[in-house]
Amino acid sequence: MPPLKCARARWFEDSEPGTVPPRSTPPVTFEEFKAAAAEYRAREDLRKEEEKERAKEKLAAWRRAHRTQRTRKPSIASMIAQAEKSGRTVSSVTTPDGTTIHFGETKPTEDTNPWLADIEKATKQ
Repeated sequence: MPPLKCARARWFEDSEPGTVPPRSTPPVTFEEFKAAAAEYRAREDLRKEEEKERAKEKLAAWRRAHRTQRTRKPSIASMIAQAEKSGRTVSSVTTPDGTTIHFGETKPTEDTNPWLADIEKATKQ
């Protein structure tokens, strides 16, 4: 007979079939039960908090590993510098919203602006 079955047979040989032998310690009082239950709850709460912290750490590590870097658009100044570095002269730049910025020689404003011509005529008179 295996050792566990022998010990079990010796344990139950004095008791009637279907009954449990009497306890060797005094019964548990209600206060002891409440204290044991409170200790169990405290340990369970601590275990759950530790589990939440581990889950947060795992999530943060996953997010760090799977983070996608946003590619930023180069600024106009860096695009101009890059073009000039390659040997090209930049005379104008068109932005994505359709605005065109012209560089280089400035044109005299008197020739293109009729208002300035009218003001000059008025001041000479």
